[in-house]
Amino acid sequence: MKDDRVYIRHILDEIAFLRKISDGKTLQDLRNDDYFAHAVRSAIEVIGEAAKNVPDRIRTENPDIPWREMAALRDRVIHG
Repeated sequence: MKDDRVYIRHILDEIAFLRKISDGKTLQDLRNDDYFAHAVRSAIEVIGEAAKNVPDRIRTENPDIPWREMAALRDRVIHG
């Protein structure tokens, strides 16, 4: 069983990555730059998968974090 913190670390790392690569980018860049769009989709996938694996105990202790929304966004991005 993985240490619960690994899921939180994945989420935080991907958020930091998204902030770094999106600095100065626009929605138009996301539409026109396949590499940028792929990187964003990949990060969203990792965030969503990690959010799905965060134990209920941690979710309950942190109700202000949008766990379900992160997972749902991942599903929308991956499955259309």
